Amino acid sequence: MKKLFIFLFLLLYSFQSISDELGVISLMYHRVGEGKYPSTNVSVEMFKQHLKAIEESGLKFIEPSKFKKKILGGEEFTERYILLTVDDSFKSFYQNAWPILKEKKNTFHYFC
Repeated sequence: MKKLFIFLFLLLYSFQSISDELGVISLMYHRVGEGKYPSTNVSVEMFKQHLKAIEESGLKFIEPSKFKKKILGGEEFTERYILLTVDDSFKSFYQNAWPILKEKKNTFHYFC
């Protein structure tokens, strides 16, 4: 529980400390709700808390194609965005996180 509190504090502090800066923050996930791999896993509840913190911070999810277009085109970011990425295609992400993201219509980039 102490680790959870510290992590959430640091996550929220990170969002607040850059709250006035325009640009993109990227978060990467591997597993969601797969506790037997603690080094690459967050619980479903923690994932929901991350999304809530993102929403409360005023960050907008940016579609990977829009992100790529802006970067390659040298365009400036005129808003504050979050780019959520998923690495390694673990089943737990699709079973536990994707339904949440789909319901909220939040985009993510998938690396396999």
